[in-house]
Order: sequence, then structure tokens, then C-alpha cells
Amino acid sequence: MIAAAVRAILARTAPPATASRDVVEADVATLVAQQIAAMPTFLRLPYRAGLTCFDALPLLRWGRRFRDLDPPRRDAWITAWDESRIGATHSFVKLIRSCTLLAWFDDPRVTSTSA
Repeated sequence: MIAAAVRAILARTAPPATASRDVVEADVATLVAQQIAAMPTFLRLPYRAGLTCFDALPLLRWGRRFRDLDPPRRDAWITAWDESRIGATHSFVKLIRSCTLLAWFDDPRVTSTSA
């Protein structure tokens, strides 16, 4: 699920694809998962609950989990949560987006090609 979210966020915000983009995206997803696992329990549990909701709730709209949606529907789901009037959904997208982009732009394979 984290890999699907990372890929969808990077498709919206990161520079165009490079030859090693798939490898970097996989590494970013791993790093985000490690960041979540390293959080104290009082932060990790709500984050994981948010991930579960974010992944499962598209079942009600499209009959599929977020991880199984096609890219346009993934993008639509992120937009819906990001633009929601419910503060928790907006905050959740902001949190996972910031973790993703931090890991992306911290990767030397990305910074060396954008310099």
C-alpha cells in the first residue's frame, strides 16, 4: 500500500521519469515504510490506521483498494483526501506526501540528475 501511495504522489509532484525511476521509487517506498516503523507507538498506530482507511475506503467508491486502482483513480483519491473539509484526511495526505518527497529529494540519484 505504501508503495502505491508513494508512486501516486511522485507521479503528481516529482520531476519526470528517469531510467532508474522505478528503482528510486521502490527505495523511497521502503524508506517511508521504515520511517513509519521507527515512529513511537503513539504516532505509528494512528499513521497505520490512516493508511488502512486510505487503502480500504476506495472499496466503497470503486470496489477496489487504493493499491489496486489505476493511476487516474489513485490521483482522484489523493485529491479527494487532500481537498477534503475533514482535517484528518488533508493532514494524512500532507504527512505521507512530505515523507515521500523528503525521501525522494534526499536520494542522491535524484539530486545528481536535477543539478
